Amino acid sequence: MRKERHRINITLAAEDYARAEQLAQAGGFKNVCAFARALLTQVAQYAAARQMNAQQLARQPTTIAAEIAEMFNDLIDWDAANPAQQRAAIRANEKRNEL
Repeated sequence: MRKERHRINITLAAEDYARAEQLAQAGGFKNVCAFARALLTQVAQYAAARQMNAQQLARQPTTIAAEIAEMFNDLIDWDAANPAQQRAAIRANEKRNEL
């Protein structure tokens, strides 16, 4: 039984197409279309998995005890981290808060 398929048409700027062509060749794809198809498929699967995880998390609220345990685990990890690891964690937290 054949899966139902749909066709899309995408127009790219010449620079973007050239970059996509380089990525396709580097990844071993036959052409840019095969690369774009694989990329879109992966994005769709990733989005579906994220949605499934979000739904599962919404159904299973964390208990206060679990939240407290997680906070203490974070503090213990922080105390054991060297200064470089602490700086990296601070930067990552700042970037996450900027979004």
